[in-house]
Amino acid sequence: MEGVRLASLFSYTPNKLKYCGPDEASSIIYDSITNNRNQEQVKELLLKFEALYPYLKTISEKNSKDIFDYGVVEAYWIGNELANLEKQYAKKVIGMLRERGLLDSIANRLTEKIENINQDKIPLTHLFNVLFVGVGAVTGSVPTIVENMDKCRVSWGTVSEIHESHLIVEYNRLKKDDKYFISKDVEKIKVIYDKKFFDKLNIGDIIAVHWRMAIKKLNPEELNNLKNYTQKTIELISKL
Repeated sequence: MEGVRLASLFSYTPNKLKYCGPDEASSIIYDSITNNRNQEQVKELLLKFEALYPYLKTISEKNSKDIFDYGVVEAYWIGNELANLEKQYAKKVIGMLRERGLLDSIANRLTEKIENINQDKIPLTHLFNVLFVGVGAVTGSVPTIVENMDKCRVSWGTVSEIHESHLIVEYNRLKKDDKYFISKDVEKIKVIYDKKFFDKLNIGDIIAVHWRMAIKKLNPEELNNLKNYTQKTIELISKL
């Protein structure tokens, strides 16, 4: 799979919901996903997504890779070693988010928090943006609450039922008491399912979920990375 396709898969649903990115993007992105065309146009649209671009640009430049290199895109959405960057890169991302709508007061507070982080590397993943910056903080499109953080984070679930346009998935929810955590309680949730996003899907497959839509099947390495970087990010946020 190419990096631009991976970015398209994860970006489609929040754009269709009008949460981020250009208004006209979702139909073009969907056509690209399902018919494998218009990739150059899709790249231009993806780089206009308010939060996506700062992270991809920072990760790609630090690792001397193309902005749509598969590993770069995977680092942001799922997590891999390319996402582990020093504090100055996290501050750089915050600065770029400020230019794209993040309030100065929030940007200043987050930059100060980054200065006080007592670890060498920070996982600059999508979940870092969701929890640390705050879902909806850049665009103002959704309230920054735990329910929306759970929907926005890239999560994993096991398919237990397959229907024409939705799945029933066994799922562990993001919760917060004093700190964020992934609940050990397994619940079944309904997620949107588009057959055109998958070559084949079976009961028992483990999938990535974003804004309650099934995005892609996860192989063992992807699942391990997603769980690992989810925990890394939660542990980091819990220290702040």
